[in-house]
Amino acid sequence: MLQALRLKQDGTVAAAETQRRKRTTLVNSVRYAIELGRLRADPLAHVSWRITETVQQVDPRVVVNPAQARSLLCAVSYIGGYERARGRRLVGLFAGMYYAGLRPAEAVAVTLPDCDLPATGWGSVVLHATRPSVGKSGPTAGGTTTCAA
Repeated sequence: MLQALRLKQDGTVAAAETQRRKRTTLVNSVRYAIELGRLRADPLAHVSWRITETVQQVDPRVVVNPAQARSLLCAVSYIGGYERARGRRLVGLFAGMYYAGLRPAEAVAVTLPDCDLPATGWGSVVLHATRPSVGKSGPTAGGTTTCAA
């Protein structure tokens, strides 16, 4: 039964949190059966069981490659008029997401003083805040991300 808890319906390994939740449900069910007198002892008490680690591979067909990233950055630069700078802001947003690995809420919150960008080599971005929704400042989230200049 414990082995079955590790798997999804399609037979692949379930996520660690799903395995943990299923095992907790089973343990609580056994304890309840003991309370009702349906079981004399806990049959799981002497069983050692560990959560199976899941291996997640990234499908290369869904990951942007460098040529696609350059094309995207070029294309978004043409959005809107030059005076409104909408395209230039989008280039910064998507470049931060691609090159620095930022999440959208982090990329929106980055300002020029947060960046240490040398003329050549790698630079860094200090993440001090996130903006998970438009118009609202998110909680402070400290950290540093290294990115290409």
